[in-house]
Amino acid sequence: MERRKKAANTAPFLPPVELRQPEFRDPKSRSFQKLETPVTAIGLVDTPKLLKLVKGTLNAAYHWPSQLDDEHHLLWPNRLYKTDELQAFRNLQINKKDWPRIFHGWAHAVTAPPSIPPVDTLHYIPKFQEAVNDASGCVKIGKMLTRNPDMNETRLYDRLHELLDVYNQSFEIIENLPAEYQLVDPSEFKAETVHEMLTVSGQLGRLATVSSVGAATRYIRQATHAPLKPVADAA
Repeated sequence: MERRKKAANTAPFLPPVELRQPEFRDPKSRSFQKLETPVTAIGLVDTPKLLKLVKGTLNAAYHWPSQLDDEHHLLWPNRLYKTDELQAFRNLQINKKDWPRIFHGWAHAVTAPPSIPPVDTLHYIPKFQEAVNDASGCVKIGKMLTRNPDMNETRLYDRLHELLDVYNQSFEIIENLPAEYQLVDPSEFKAETVHEMLTVSGQLGRLATVSSVGAATRYIRQATHAPLKPVADAA
């Protein structure tokens, strides 16, 4: 039994024991208390704080491998999200991240699942996500059309202005949401011209897609606490 427990605690998907902070050496221990997952004022998982929290459980000398990655649902476990509506919410782009596999496994080992977000958040955030997705789609299609050498100039002009209308309508939807559910400032994204739409900030695209493992890896590799000696070498 002890051998099996030790094997689970040093599995390939977990960081090495000697580089964990003392209180996190054995998350399987009965006395281990998981960290509370940080959430925002509206009940969504606060990803930057979560990344920093999980990274802080290890010695700063540890470098997260990034050759393997998988999709992490910020809202877990899956069994709590029993209805179609809850499953759809759980699968919104804003609630998923691509993370290094070891970080993913360690986050589950040391943090407690977040609570299901409040009813208002379940209602308004899907509307926000849909509007952002529509606006981002307009930008992507517009860029694709401008690169098409076979596109008739008159047709291109008409189509781009149709997209501009949909794009701005999307931000009008966001503008009409309660302020706390406007996760971007609509006024920063409104476009008067097609050119303004096509050169919009990359933040829009990031909200419409699952963040890449590269972005997560760059963040979690930043030092969040002073370098420490490995646990095994500590006095």
